[in-house]
Amino acid sequence: MSMRRGKRIVWAMAIGSAIGAADAAASVVAMRSLVLTDPSIAHLYTFEGATTADRQLDKVGSLNLSVSSYGSGTSISYSTGFDGTTTAFFPGVTATSGTALKSGSTTLSTTLTIEALIRPDGSVGAANQYAVSSGGSPTRGYFLLQREGDLKTGVGSGAFSDGAALRDYASNYVTGNWYYVVGTFTTSGSNTVFNSWVANLSAPAPTLVQTNTNAAITGNFATSANLGIGMFDSGATEAFKGGIDEVAIYNTALSTAAVTRHFYALTRPSQVIYREIFPNDDGVDAALGETGWKVNVGSTGASAPTYTGSSPITDPRLSFANGVPTTAEPINSFPANAELVRGFMFDNDTSATPHLLWTNEVNVNLSDYLITKINWQQYTNASNAVRVALLIDGVWYASDATFTQTGSFALKSLDLLSATWRSLSFTENTVLSLGSSTTLTGTTLQGIGFYVDNPTDRLRFDTVEIEAISLVPTPAALPAGLTLLGAHLMRRRR
Repeated sequence: MSMRRGKRIVWAMAIGSAIGAADAAASVVAMRSLVLTDPSIAHLYTFEGATTADRQLDKVGSLNLSVSSYGSGTSISYSTGFDGTTTAFFPGVTATSGTALKSGSTTLSTTLTIEALIRPDGSVGAANQYAVSSGGSPTRGYFLLQREGDLKTGVGSGAFSDGAALRDYASNYVTGNWYYVVGTFTTSGSNTVFNSWVANLSAPAPTLVQTNTNAAITGNFATSANLGIGMFDSGATEAFKGGIDEVAIYNTALSTAAVTRHFYALTRPSQVIYREIFPNDDGVDAALGETGWKVNVGSTGASAPTYTGSSPITDPRLSFANGVPTTAEPINSFPANAELVRGFMFDNDTSATPHLLWTNEVNVNLSDYLITKINWQQYTNASNAVRVALLIDGVWYASDATFTQTGSFALKSLDLLSATWRSLSFTENTVLSLGSSTTLTGTTLQGIGFYVDNPTDRLRFDTVEIEAISLVPTPAALPAGLTLLGAHLMRRRR
């Protein structure tokens, strides 16, 4: 019995694995992609690059770093960061000397956020060892340091003591563990209001904890200052023993919601939130429209004819032939029995004119999900170059990257955390044209598809997936591995 024409909405379901691969881990790169979209980001130090000079660059501003030493000095180093995918900076430090990084003079906002990934390895020599600081006159920013087994902050001039001038991010940190640390500072007059969040990323189940809420610190920090990364800048002393993976500085106080989203991107896995498998066990081809997908062709984006069974073989359709056998369930897409293995999306085109195969049956709130990958199975008779197409807030985009595959179906994936894009002008029966380089912007993913510049032979696609990291809390009532998707992503009713 065919399940192909059944319709149902799945409101709560297991988020499945990607086709042909286990769920991808969340990463520093995923968090970084959110950081870069924040309009208040002023400086970002990732320590990535092919050369030492590249690693010292400010990735969003122009406040680049340089090496600074005290005592006899000792070499800094760069090594694997928190999740194994990025590079961390390790200051050189002994009991009497050290080497780290500092900036030239800059103007700091009176309200700012310091966000960092650090690995405190315990004190050596100086009682205070600085991960992030600012040296200014007459007051200084001791934004993040390790001191006597604690992660602390402080502002003011000259010496300080626990209490009014210092606050704890975290007490009794675990030496050698990686920590996600965020502090917001709002200074007014001779006082500063401090908020902080900390998570031990090396713990079996990392938890984000707000450790200070509107805490008062007696003192302030000068807005005209140099930055010290891995040391205290004024006098270039007291280097940090341990690793520093990322440092982001914002010209505003990040909200709890923003900090939480960054933490989720850093620690949650990327999982499948949409999967369409194009099932068809009827023994005959069927209209592609039954799946919610469409095909538009030519410079005017004309609607391709609907396959009726007696129409030409060239018409796009849902094939009944074997595609890529799968027992994976569809997710928020055309539902069917998971045992169905036949069927794929088919377009036998030889017109050498632009083609767009697409659906607008996705609806993803991009504040709730960080999309990481588009996966699909592809098989074309000729070396047709296929681009991923996305519809965001009514605007179409096509990937710079192109994908070819001949001879048989093969898994293809586009990494959205590193992808670059071109504009795609498309209005049904009016225009279809690939444009120039652009940047993805918007709040809602409304459609996905595949754009082919000039296909010269058959196009076949199967098992299309969207992978994403959830940036919203998982309801406690649901079992592990489940989440409610209905409020955030659903297949639109026709």
